[in-house]
Amino acid sequence: MSAAGDDDENRAQGRFADSEFCEKVRKVSAEEAAEFMEIKKSTSFKIAFAVFLCIISPVALIGMAGLSEEGLISFSEDKAALLGCAVLLVLVAAAVAIFIYCGMQTKSFDFLEKEPISVDSSTLQKVRAKKQAYESAYRVRIIVGVTMLILSAVSIFAAGIFGEKDYYYILGVCVLLIIVACAMLVIIPAGIVNESYDKLLQEGDYTKGLKKENRELAGFDTAYWVTTTAIFLGYSFITENWERSWIIWPVAALLFVAVRQIIKAIRKK
Repeated sequence: MSAAGDDDENRAQGRFADSEFCEKVRKVSAEEAAEFMEIKKSTSFKIAFAVFLCIISPVALIGMAGLSEEGLISFSEDKAALLGCAVLLVLVAAAVAIFIYCGMQTKSFDFLEKEPISVDSSTLQKVRAKKQAYESAYRVRIIVGVTMLILSAVSIFAAGIFGEKDYYYILGVCVLLIIVACAMLVIIPAGIVNESYDKLLQEGDYTKGLKKENRELAGFDTAYWVTTTAIFLGYSFITENWERSWIIWPVAALLFVAVRQIIKAIRKK
């Protein structure tokens, strides 16, 4: 009698746990899924263009400084730096405006990357079919973009071949940044569209387990990039070394991945 009572209690607790879990799952309708995919597709190039603007923003500053130093333009070094900074700020401001606009459009769908969701099987099949149809284009874009990133370094080597003056290296850095920015125009839209499918299918970086990890590390992510921005601006304004301070961003990006993985490993232990 006692054993039977325990079984009934366990089943009741199981049903309670299941119902509690179901309450935490956000249901996504077919209309919501279609709207989300359309919005992500329409904003993908806008976001890529904003990143493009951020990457090329220091090009004018670096180029003007180099031209002024070599006496190829009539501006003094101080005026060239001021003009370059003005262009940088305008481009960054435009990029931020685009980021905010795109973020506002997708704000109502933020739960897709933070909460477990439930999508009906018919909608899941349609999303999976779209992802499979897009897979070949996605691979081609990633291959082309990564190839452009690798080849961008050729401009630095070319600068050393054609001349030993500092201006050639400055020009090489400008070309490198432009090629990297163009690569982002290829990679980012493909990544955003493919990511939209993963969010609805809860695959890749958006499984239920990874969503939980991302929620727990959200504070670290914000603090890290705010600190990085403060370091970049502080160093650049204090030293006025804008033509080299951009290196902070790629270094910070690499460190971000490494530090995040270390934190995850420590949390698991």
